[in-house]
Amino acid sequence: MELQPGDYFSIDKKPLQFAGIRSDPQNPERQQVVARINPYQKGEALHTIFELEDLEQKGDFSITGESRAWGEVLGADVEVKPLPEYITPKVMEKLKGLGMELRYVPALELGDINLLRQKGIEQYLRDLQRVYPNWKPYESLSITEKSDHRVLRNLGHLYWEAVKDGKVDFPTLPGQWLAVETIEKPPRGIKYSRTAFTTKLGIRKDRSGFEWPILQEIFERKKEGILGQIGLTGKPADIRFLEGLEWNLLGNREGWGKTDMFEWTNTKFREGYNSRILVVGNSTEGGAAGTHREHPGRIADYVGFRAAVVLGS
Repeated sequence: MELQPGDYFSIDKKPLQFAGIRSDPQNPERQQVVARINPYQKGEALHTIFELEDLEQKGDFSITGESRAWGEVLGADVEVKPLPEYITPKVMEKLKGLGMELRYVPALELGDINLLRQKGIEQYLRDLQRVYPNWKPYESLSITEKSDHRVLRNLGHLYWEAVKDGKVDFPTLPGQWLAVETIEKPPRGIKYSRTAFTTKLGIRKDRSGFEWPILQEIFERKKEGILGQIGLTGKPADIRFLEGLEWNLLGNREGWGKTDMFEWTNTKFREGYNSRILVVGNSTEGGAAGTHREHPGRIADYVGFRAAVVLGS
């Protein structure tokens, strides 16, 4: 990969930020790399210089593409940690064969529930946008922007209101790698494309119209075998739905909000003695910003799903 100044990469699992190439003062024919060694820390920038051959032989550029992608989505630099050591080229190939791509979900400066309650939803979301300029409060968009799903948007007020009221857990984004199904989300009434992953789950019908508990039971029953076939036996990996805010971030990046199909998430909505599940992504209700609370036992042809293999460190 051709690095540009400001790009992130790692060597021996240590993140670095590319500053440029220079000629060795002692041997002008040799090229050296200049890189910042504390790229995610504020304050004085410290740099290191090493041979270009070391970059070519040892450089890990998995964080480079993710840093670029999230910079475009959020409008700000975010830290991307190196891939876990157990994610080998063979594991990557197995994941790709299941229709899954590696993505890093960054840790964002969300604060906590007390900050949300203190500021109120509108001020809280405005302040978030100051940190991540492209991640706009949905309610601040014009009608034209709301209908253009290339315009990036945060989850809507209904979600954050539920968080503020304690009906939905405050989102936790620790910064982690996962492999997520990148299958296109079809319009309502059109079937999802079949994938090797749904075959492994034993699902022979379309992936819409499933009750949430049934899918959870299938995941629980099948995940040990699937993780083993990928090469993740004994590793800190799990198979689950995306959380609501994870779906929002990845949905903005991947363009999942452009059709009128909802998808199940892993986020629960507590309402009295009942529990609902957050579904997201319907283009007529906000796309990547749109949420709705659905009864987990409902069989609905307007709710599909996508799964992720979450990778611990």
